[in-house]
Amino acid sequence: PTGHGHKGSDDTTYPDPTPIKGKTWSIENLTRYCDADEEGCDYNFAIEADGETEHCTIIRDPGSDSATESWSNEPCNDKSNLTVSWGYVTEPGPAFAVVTVVKGKILAWFGVADINGQKDTPSSPFGSGDYGNLGPEQVYTY
Repeated sequence: PTGHGHKGSDDTTYPDPTPIKGKTWSIENLTRYCDADEEGCDYNFAIEADGETEHCTIIRDPGSDSATESWSNEPCNDKSNLTVSWGYVTEPGPAFAVVTVVKGKILAWFGVADINGQKDTPSSPFGSGDYGNLGPEQVYTY
């Protein structure tokens, strides 16, 4: 959703997200491992939502520039009703990511600061990192 009840560039009208009072979600132990040739990244984390913990593994293999790609609507795991989107943003720098978790018609947004700023090593190539816990963040309906 882009909010404001306005039409998007494709003439789709997006509703305003409305906060759900007292409802928050969290992401725990977010890690991303990107291979040295930037062909792919593996994302591992847990989502705390609605009193339950769901473990997520998302494997992305775009073939190039994996540490700077954005992606959307990936299932948390092969049995999940949660989807995850990852938005890579460069401005204002340093680069950061916006993670969106969606369950039906509710969602939460999370920010990951300085996403590619961790030290590069042979065992932790560019784009890899341990980002810890995110949130809790407000949950919205749309």
